[in-house]
Parts: sequence; C-alpha cells; structure tokens
Amino acid sequence: MGDWSATLVGLKSMDDEKQMLTFSIPAMYPPGSFTHHEMIDGSFCYWQKAQTYVIWNVREGMHEPGQWYLDRTEEKLVYWPLPGEDISKVNVIVPTLETVIYIEKETNDITLDGLVISCATTPIEKGRFGSCVISGDSMNNCRFINLTVENVSGTGLRVHGNDNRIEKCEIRHMGASGIFLRGQNNTVTGNHIHDIGKTYYTFSCAIAIRGKENKINHNKIHRTAYTAVICHGIECILEYNHIYDVLKELNDGGCFYIGGTGNIIRRNYCHAGPDDEEEWAGYFERGEHRFNWAYYMDENAIDCVFEENLAVNTVRPTHMHMTKGCTFRNNVFIDKGIQILSFPRSSGLTFEKNILILTKSYFQIRMMPSKRCRTMSSTAAWV
Repeated sequence: MGDWSATLVGLKSMDDEKQMLTFSIPAMYPPGSFTHHEMIDGSFCYWQKAQTYVIWNVREGMHEPGQWYLDRTEEKLVYWPLPGEDISKVNVIVPTLETVIYIEKETNDITLDGLVISCATTPIEKGRFGSCVISGDSMNNCRFINLTVENVSGTGLRVHGNDNRIEKCEIRHMGASGIFLRGQNNTVTGNHIHDIGKTYYTFSCAIAIRGKENKINHNKIHRTAYTAVICHGIECILEYNHIYDVLKELNDGGCFYIGGTGNIIRRNYCHAGPDDEEEWAGYFERGEHRFNWAYYMDENAIDCVFEENLAVNTVRPTHMHMTKGCTFRNNVFIDKGIQILSFPRSSGLTFEKNILILTKSYFQIRMMPSKRCRTMSSTAAWV
C-alpha cells in the first residue's frame, strides 16, 4: 500500500527456511515505500496504512461463509457456502476472456446498445489498468448506450478516438477503472459508475480522460478505491456530475483530480460517504493526515477554472498544488466540522466569490510562498 499507489504482484516462489517470498514481477515501488509524506510547511507526516500488505488467495485466509480459494496447483476451487446455501445449486462462473468486444482500428459509425457484459479476467500486471472488456483504438463517431458492464477484473471501457459517446451505461464492480477515454470531442454522459478498483487500487478511477475538448457530464459516481475522475486533458468540460464516497483504499486523491490546460470544472456536487465526514475530521484532530479532497488541481494544471461547484462534508474541499493561472470562483463549501483549503506552490491563482460554511470554529487556509496570487475574495460563515 502507498499513498496514491498499491502494487499487485504474483507469488513466484516461497522459501520456508529463509522465510523469503519472491514476486513474479517487480513491484512498482519498493514494498513499504510512501510511509511518509512531506507537508507544505516542511514537516513530515506518516501514514500507517503505507506499511501494510494484503495476501490474497490462500486457503488460510478463509474465515467466514461466502469466501473462496482457487488452488491453481490442484485445479480446484474451494468455497465456503453461506448459511442455508445448497452447494449443489451454486452457479460458478469462471471468466477466461480478457477482452469481450474488441473494435478494430479506424472503425467508424457503430452503435452498441442494451448489452449486458459480465465477467472478464485480467493478468497480474505491474502498474496497469488491467485488461479492458470493451476496447478500441482510432474509432470515430461510435456510440455505447444503455450498456451494463459488471464483475470485471480489469477496466470496463477503453475508448480511443474522436466524436464518440458513452451514455446511460451502468459500470459496476470493476477490478480496475470504469472508463479510460482518449481523443477529441468525446462525450461521457448520464452514466452510473460505482464499486471501482476492487483489485487494482493504483490509479483506479471511474473515469480517466486524456485528449482535447472532451465532455463529462451528468454522471453519478460512488465507491471508488481511488479518485473518481482524473483529467489530464486540454479544454475539457466536466459539469453536473454527482460524486461521493471515494478514496476507500488509497490516499492523496478525491472526487476530481485535474491536470492539463484550460479545463473547466463546474456545477458538480461532491460529498462524503455516510461515515467519511466524521472519520476524516478525526484524522486531522488526532494529528494524522489523510489527503481527501473534493476538487484537486495538481502540478501541470494551467489556466483551469473551477466554478459553481458544491462540496458538502468533505473536510478538505479543495487543494491546488503547483498550479499556474487557475481560477476558483462562485463555489460553495459546507462542512459540519472543520474545513481546510490549501494552495501550495501555486502561481497566478484567483480565489474569489466563494461561500465557505462550517459548524466548528476551525477554518484553515494553507499556502506556500507563491507568486502573483490574488487576494482572497470570499465569504466564510460559522453556523
């Protein structure tokens, strides 16, 4: 486990005498790295979870009904039935395909409508999104409508091309990400994406965007291992999305993570999950640090605009790190506990006409020395 990273590796061999395990592939980072994080004031915080690990698929790990173990050597599946469950009537599906639908390069003007695609596998790979159930490169003007993609080890849709549309789909229970989008003038709208990153925590997100002038709107996203939406695009518009209950496994992320140039993030609604507000506030009050931001602009975010967004009970509504020429205006942040805003190492920042509401007498703005940051022009209220 790391802050924004977790390495999934296979086990090649085990030496009982030396008590040594050998991985099947190299780990992305040395095991146990990211145990500390430099704070904006120059101090260091330590994250306990960064020193933990999880071992999957051992018979000794079965502790309760409903769990199972795959014995690859004996080619047997061991399953512990639920109370009252008739083992003779259990329906076991073993996926063998990594990609169910592959769309050839230079494919244009096709529509997939109303399909249900369930169960696909993926190999254990280093730092990857995993395999993709629906995958295509250099496609143009294609439509993916009313699809259900579920119970997949890797990523749901990987769409590379221009003028494509993903609409009214439900993507759920993904081992990796929901949608990986690259190209120009693509639209992702009206989708329900949830329970993302069950296996590949690293960079697992509901929607990942690269390219120019893409539009992400009216989507409902919740329960993600990492960040909900990652955008490294140019002049993309992300609006009217409803996002909550994110960052369930990793750290240093949030609802939106934005890089790129000229992106507009507006009229979105982000809020904490049922228990997150109290839990996240508790970290801060105990001197522990979890970096869970609703709206997060990171290095290489240039001339981006956040406007008319709402964040409720997220503790850390916004974080702008090493940004240039970005604007934060007409947003509303409401917290029933503490509220923290941070703008380290940013330049040319405008933060104006925002409304900040909190119920505890603790409000903190954190900034590092930055060039050409304009004076705050916002309203704060304690209620």
